[in-house]
Amino acid sequence: MVTVCDALIIRAQASLHDLEKEGLVEHSRNEAWLPWMRESIGILWREELLVAEAVKQCTLRGDDF
Repeated sequence: MVTVCDALIIRAQASLHDLEKEGLVEHSRNEAWLPWMRESIGILWREELLVAEAVKQCTLRGDDF
């Protein structure tokens, strides 16, 4: 379980980093929905990251699910 959580944590961190990096790139078209879309995707990645970290900690402590 910890290995799965570690893989999810790494994937979520990398995806959040990529999303932040893309936010700095200027787009040639003015599309008003892009900031909203980036924020929504970021929220989903942060949620995955937080859940994976919490499950990992519970597993390491030996908590019952």
